[in-house]
Amino acid sequence: LIVPDVANPFFTLVVRGAEDVARRAGYRMILADTRADLAIEREVIEEMVAHRVEGIAIAPVSDRSKGHLERLAKFGVEFVLIDRTVSGIESDVVTGDNAGGTRRLVEHLISLGHRRIGFITESDEVSTARERRQAYETALAAAGLPLDVKLIVRSTVDPRGGFDGMRRLLELEKPPTAVFAVNNLVAVGAIEAVRARGLEVPDDVALVCFDDIEYASRLYPFLTVMAQPAETLGTLGTQLLLDRVEGRAPDQSRVVVLP
Repeated sequence: LIVPDVANPFFTLVVRGAEDVARRAGYRMILADTRADLAIEREVIEEMVAHRVEGIAIAPVSDRSKGHLERLAKFGVEFVLIDRTVSGIESDVVTGDNAGGTRRLVEHLISLGHRRIGFITESDEVSTARERRQAYETALAAAGLPLDVKLIVRSTVDPRGGFDGMRRLLELEKPPTAVFAVNNLVAVGAIEAVRARGLEVPDDVALVCFDDIEYASRLYPFLTVMAQPAETLGTLGTQLLLDRVEGRAPDQSRVVVLP
């Protein structure tokens, strides 16, 4: 199992679900954390090929992981994509409903009266970020709201990136009244930036995000989140992979989108 950030509680749950399925099926799981670094991802994949693993479940770094996955196919190693897709790669995939979840979050903010909604995200090379950004724009358009590109801030998907992204939004001449954080760790940093300005969430700035943040919810019980079934992503992804490894899978690729 290869993930981009094992410290992110979302991927921690993915790991738990994957390992449970593997163990019950009599397989030993090797875990690797790429830290969202393409060079590390390449090294890890080479090591796993050298170890002659029977299959790989991977949440790839970005679309630039394509060459790494093509190398797996060349060596005949079965693989399944979890949480993220990669343009040009045909394989079994298990993802969350990024478009539907984003639409619901933005509609929720609009229903509360917000008209300037910021978005802190990462590069469009990551499929989850790309799909959420597209759905954010679609939801604004559906409500008849103009798209202000200054309200879309790209940063790293960690608390530091969330802090920096929120700081940049709050420094705008017309700052947003609500902000959509692309994931849970970004939301944590965004809250810290709001408080550093002497403001509060949600009184001064409303905040929503993808992925639950159990440890943060004890401190900030007012956050609205789109909780994804992270453990189920790991469970189903590993089941699809074992189907491939054991010759039970159909010829065509399977795509599972979890609500």
